[in-house]
Amino acid sequence: MREYTFIAKDSRGKDVRDDIFALNEKEAVSLLHKRGYTVIRIDLLRRRSLYDRLFRRAHTELKILIFRQMSTMLSAGISVQRVLSAVSKNDSMPAHFQRALQKIAFDVQSGYSLSQALRLFPEYFTQFMVGTIRVGEVSGELAETIEHCAEYLNREYTYTLRLRQALIYPITLMVCLAALLAFFFVYMIPLFLNLFSDVSLELPWPTKIMMSCTDFVHLHGWQLLMTLIWPVMFAGYAFYKWSQTLQGKLSLERLMLRLPWFGRQIHLRWQSAYLRSLATLMDSSVPLISSLNTLSVCLEHELLRSTAKEQIKAIKKGESLTSSLRRSGLFQPLTLEAVRISEEAATVPQTLRSLAIMLDEEMAQNLQLLSKLIEPIILVILGIGVAFILLAVFMPIYSLAQSF
Repeated sequence: MREYTFIAKDSRGKDVRDDIFALNEKEAVSLLHKRGYTVIRIDLLRRRSLYDRLFRRAHTELKILIFRQMSTMLSAGISVQRVLSAVSKNDSMPAHFQRALQKIAFDVQSGYSLSQALRLFPEYFTQFMVGTIRVGEVSGELAETIEHCAEYLNREYTYTLRLRQALIYPITLMVCLAALLAFFFVYMIPLFLNLFSDVSLELPWPTKIMMSCTDFVHLHGWQLLMTLIWPVMFAGYAFYKWSQTLQGKLSLERLMLRLPWFGRQIHLRWQSAYLRSLATLMDSSVPLISSLNTLSVCLEHELLRSTAKEQIKAIKKGESLTSSLRRSGLFQPLTLEAVRISEEAATVPQTLRSLAIMLDEEMAQNLQLLSKLIEPIILVILGIGVAFILLAVFMPIYSLAQSF
């Protein structure tokens, strides 16, 4: 089944903007005609492809800037069409993103709502962004909702930037170590092998290991590479397709939560994202059930979506927000207790936002600790590798000098 977004008029001449599932466009139009709608426009909603992920992206800080500009102009009473026309004239942004904004402005002028127009460009705007803006359109607080969305993106971007800063130094050291090993194996060690091959000398074990590895690389390196490259590419493609299925996403996300240290960080980040998303929607005067319905569709991780769906079922049965969160098993006891107190005090959105900030700070502290611990570990590994190579090269030279 494919998903289509459309503009139509009902029997009373009222505009209808919504989405519909169908096998193809012809069937979608037929279904709409059966409902008594006159279709004005219909478009297929694409999914974000691997090509989009790799080559058609816009930096998060650019989207934050665009959203904040839109929020400011909308708060000043400027229409959505004029706002989009204004922000799309910024020539400093990438050309492909500028064309997308211009197309969005044209679609809105043609009758689409802003959220519908954004959904046509999944490579730039996530489901959460679209869902949040749709809530703002329904509640009549579009400017405030877009500002909340910008704040959410800014928090996520800040954490991602901190993670990159924490990992860039150890990754650089590992790349240098790999380059050093490649240089020795390909260029330096073969020179020493020619020297030792003409001398009847008992070589030490580090040198024997180095020589065996070098011989294997020179004799069978290309064959091994060409033998493994196709199975590895096929396995990678099969893994990617499996990871896009519902079961694959759930299994992969559960595995990620079990990873040492990183699983803890992922857990904290998902909790923070969930609580901040819910707070953003509730701050926009959206009822709790409607907010959870939006989360169940718009969140990027399947475990969080299933959590929102389970919460909807529990709350409809009369349970509190706290008990429905406890059912998921994803949230800490301290978080649950804070939510319980906020329900009694009628300050749920503010408490959820504060909890998200607290979790962000804990993630930042863990990142600082990681950067302090991993640097000496990588340096020790680098030192051991260099020491082994030096021993393998200079021990036979020393033995050869003693034999004279």
